[in-house]
Formats: sequence, structure tokens, C-alpha cells
Amino acid sequence: MNDGVAEAEGTAPQARDGAFLPYRGLRFWLSFKWLIAGALLYALLLLVAIEAKPEDVISPFLGPSFYLTPFFGLPLVLRTVHRPGRLRRLIYFLAVVPAVNMAAIYVAFYHLMSTYDPIDTGSTFLRAVSSGAWGGVGGAVLGFTGLYLVRLTPRRRAELIAMGFFTLLLGAVGAAGLGQAVLFAGPDLIAASHDTERLIIGFESVHLSWQAAFAFALAWLMRPPHAAKRVASPPAA
Repeated sequence: MNDGVAEAEGTAPQARDGAFLPYRGLRFWLSFKWLIAGALLYALLLLVAIEAKPEDVISPFLGPSFYLTPFFGLPLVLRTVHRPGRLRRLIYFLAVVPAVNMAAIYVAFYHLMSTYDPIDTGSTFLRAVSSGAWGGVGGAVLGFTGLYLVRLTPRRRAELIAMGFFTLLLGAVGAAGLGQAVLFAGPDLIAASHDTERLIIGFESVHLSWQAAFAFALAWLMRPPHAAKRVASPPAA
């Protein structure tokens, strides 16, 4: 692949796919559209899983919220399988992100259950917002740490600042998503394993919104680093 073709297809040229080579990146729109496609695919499969076995969706560990997560990054992994960095993307989206998602769900689930009061249902919304914020921030911190460690983002101060901003954004999206789930599906959503309609509304409200925001953040952080500007040499005398 020559430099012109590589530029047109959305990534800078690279000689080989090595684990310790400098990251060359993917264009923002290439990553974003395929990650959004993955988020929609995940949402569709989650709907099917809830319809099939609604009692399993409550589990924060081995439920569909965990084993369906690889489908979030699978479209991008397959679309860019011929590009440099394929091994890093494979590891990150098919192994790291599912583990991160499980951890984020556990943080939100644990916080919500530890503060759950079946008598005081009036403050359920506020507890859900708080739990969603904890889960959103936890998922963002772990997700961006994994992205940095597998070298899928440039290691610069600008990216670290962007990670901090996106962490706050994903915390807010997580809070809004879980709060919206409680508003739409009811305060006793956790105990509604028999009501598939409420489970679909609740879980899709949380997962789809957060994954869409996460897709934007990842696409932004995985962009190619800008080359340093060259100082023009003075003309020869």
C-alpha cells in the first residue's frame, strides 16, 4: 500500500505491525462510524438476549452485558484488519473492553445495591444517578488506561487532557443513562426480571448512550498524531 492509498483509506502508512512501534492512528470518522455500528449491533443483540432469557440480564458478571461486549469493537477490528495496529485493536476491543465493561457494571451495580432502600423509593432516582456516575467514571478510567497501555493513542499531554475531559463526560452520560432507566422503567428495575419490556428500556438506556459517547472518545483519542512542523531552511546563497 503506498502513502496516497493509505491516506485516502484513513490511516498513515506503516512498514509493519509491531507491538512497540510508534502509533500511527486511524482517521476519526473511520473509527467513529464503525464503533457506532458496533454499539448498535450490541444494542440489537442485547435486546434479543433479554427477550430470550430476561433473568440472565441482571447478572453483572456472566450476563449478556458482558459476553456481548466484544461486538462493540468487532466491526472496527474487522474493517481495519489489514491495517497496522491490528493486533493492538484485537487485544483492546475483544479482551480489554469486555473486562472494562464488566468492571464498570460491577461498580455501578455494587453502589446501587449498597444504597438500595425498598422503603424509601423517593430517592431511588438520585441513587441511580450517583451509581451511574460511578460506573461511567470507572469505565472511562479503566478504558482509557487500557488504551494508553496497549499504545492505541499517542502518548502526549494533549491526549491525557482529552482523557480527563472524556472521563467527566462519560461519568455524566452514565449518570443520565441510569437515571433515565429508573425514570422510564421504574425504581424497582433490578427486581423486574419477569418484565422484558422494562428491562429492555432500562438496559438500552444505560448501554447505548454510554457506548455512543465512548465510541466518540475512542475515535478522538485514536486519531493519527500530528507531525511536527518543519522549520523552513534558508535558501542557499
